[in-house]
Amino acid sequence: MNVKKWKNYFAKAPILGYIVIAFVKCFLITVPIVGLLFAGLWLTGVYPKLESWLDLGYNSPFVRVPLAVFAALALLSLVIGGLLCFHKYKRKKRKSEFGEALLEIFADVKTD
Repeated sequence: MNVKKWKNYFAKAPILGYIVIAFVKCFLITVPIVGLLFAGLWLTGVYPKLESWLDLGYNSPFVRVPLAVFAALALLSLVIGGLLCFHKYKRKKRKSEFGEALLEIFADVKTD
């Protein structure tokens, strides 16, 4: 796809640009770290022992619980990012009650 089309699309929906950029940064940091950790455990012979000791399988709690936590954090991040986007880009000239409450929360965070 054309880069110019992507830039125009993200200019119309900035929250999608934030999401994609955050995903790419997280992916580029996480994949090499996990890969190096896995390679180190595999080369030292620790991973097969760890796999049999933890009884890792597709329905193991050591697999399901982290997946559920990551999914919940992703959903929470999306909601918070949406609120921040609406606060930053979709403000009306007149402040609403929601905006004033949000400003009070941000003011409390800045003073702490």
